[in-house]
Amino acid sequence: MSYIAVENCTLLLSAPAIELTPPTILPPSVKVKADGKGVYRGAVTFTYGVGAISHPAWTASVTNIAPAIFTINGSATKVKADSQAVLLEGDESAQVLVQGQAMVGTTPTPSPQAISLKILLAGQLKVSGE
Repeated sequence: MSYIAVENCTLLLSAPAIELTPPTILPPSVKVKADGKGVYRGAVTFTYGVGAISHPAWTASVTNIAPAIFTINGSATKVKADSQAVLLEGDESAQVLVQGQAMVGTTPTPSPQAISLKILLAGQLKVSGE
């Protein structure tokens, strides 16, 4: 059993990527709440704007040069909200190629990096599911 993810949950990009600016997130359920916060359910999209992610391989620009979009699907098999599986603490997106630039000699060169996004902490400690 894992805690159900709610608004203001803590996210973690796969190492060594670092979040500089929080993503824009599709809104959680307004009908179903856990500890007074809207529950994330179904396929939730997390969008990081340009300059929101840092990666040590990107020596030319230091940050992502294009928006990065991650989708985390609800993994609960026994708990639903709004008829959709809820997201749980530990759920993770597939890897996404995030665009940045590395220096090759003196030339900035595209350097896409495979990064995933994980729900590190659910944002509440009262309601769990599986």
